[in-house]
Amino acid sequence: MTVSRETRDRLDIFAECLKRWNGTINLVSFRDDADLWARHIDHGIAVGCCLEEWPGDAADLGSGAGIPGLVAAIISGRHVSLIESDRRKCAFLIEAARLTQANVTVVPARVEQAALTSLAVVMARALAPLDRLLALAAPLLRPDGVCLLLKGSAVQDELAAAERVFSFSHRTLSPGLLCISDVRSLA
Repeated sequence: MTVSRETRDRLDIFAECLKRWNGTINLVSFRDDADLWARHIDHGIAVGCCLEEWPGDAADLGSGAGIPGLVAAIISGRHVSLIESDRRKCAFLIEAARLTQANVTVVPARVEQAALTSLAVVMARALAPLDRLLALAAPLLRPDGVCLLLKGSAVQDELAAAERVFSFSHRTLSPGLLCISDVRSLA
């Protein structure tokens, strides 16, 4: 994806901040700079590119290193609430947001206690299996809201497990990026 020079500069600032903090609080795993972009930052870029399709409030559950939420905010210019219960990770997110001038709010709480509702978009990566993610996300979504979830190679197994508990529609937006809508509990 091609981004403006200003956006690329902000992403570079984010990457440098992430590398500095990663040695202290272990935010992500990567071997080299190329690995950091391909395995982490590009995922946030993919989510950020999709946000314009769903106007309204957005939140990143278990934001951790700010991927996808903080990166998506940089890419899209949209406001994203970053929900993170680990205070050290919250400190990182606040500093990264300050340095990149990202339009985010850091919410230092567990998802269940975050007091957010009627969200257009809930996003997450590496927080929980899909059935648990949908249980966390469903109460936060407005009726036409969607989940943009980054999932790995076990996605088909996770979809099957989630379909035993929830009714939902899904489509793949890019490799590893699921869009889930119409989430309803079967209980």
